[in-house]
Amino acid sequence: MAICRCKDEKHQPKGKKHNYKFYAFPIGDENTAFICGRRKCKNPGVIYLTKSEHNDFTKGERIFRFESNTSKVMLEDKAPVKF
Repeated sequence: MAICRCKDEKHQPKGKKHNYKFYAFPIGDENTAFICGRRKCKNPGVIYLTKSEHNDFTKGERIFRFESNTSKVMLEDKAPVKF
């Protein structure tokens, strides 16, 4: 499941449920509507993807859902960044 966090190293997902290896940018750019999901953090967010989601991205998928099913996000066509 995709997750929104900022690029600050201490806020990057650690993989308790899912093993995140890449991040991508939401449509617009990282300074638009998505804000880090960590409590009290107000930094712009990027979308972290699992290996499976990265594979879907390389096959052309651009819309990903968050685990809570509250919303979905569309990603830019730029290749995800490995971190």
